[in-house]
Amino acid sequence: MWEHLLQSQAPWGIFMEDDLMYIHPELGSLLQKLGDSLPSPGKEWDYLQIQGGSCPNNSPLPLHILRGTGYNTGMYIITREAAKSAIEAHFPMRGGQLDNPENFLRSKCRGHNICPVPVKQTGIEDTDVQIPPKAVMLEEEPLIPDCRSLDSQQMMRPDLISPEDLDLTA
Repeated sequence: MWEHLLQSQAPWGIFMEDDLMYIHPELGSLLQKLGDSLPSPGKEWDYLQIQGGSCPNNSPLPLHILRGTGYNTGMYIITREAAKSAIEAHFPMRGGQLDNPENFLRSKCRGHNICPVPVKQTGIEDTDVQIPPKAVMLEEEPLIPDCRSLDSQQMMRPDLISPEDLDLTA
């Protein structure tokens, strides 16, 4: 997914999991203000956590951005530069989740989060694909189609096209 951002001309990308069930109606308005009246991507932050984070309990409206991050990467924004560094830091994945405090997104990126939390997941089953015993296969057809195929010649890690061929013992 981060490779898709790098092959685009976009300065940042929004990433989300497939089990989001609620998005606050004011989230779009807030995101339109990034770099204007709100902290600017790439200048003030590299990673903006939209679902999850470290919001104080009963954080008041309107939606606002605070420094810091927490668990849950159900929806987030990452800059091109951070995506490139994340690919270098995370692959091949050897365990752990993206939102662990010691992993790249939370330990190396300048992270902020939106409060109160504007996005919620279904929360019934843990669908994190990096935890195979917990992964859940959904039987419904996806509402959003898969991304277009990547140009492997432009990828930072073209070996990820066929991850089953990776040697994870090294």
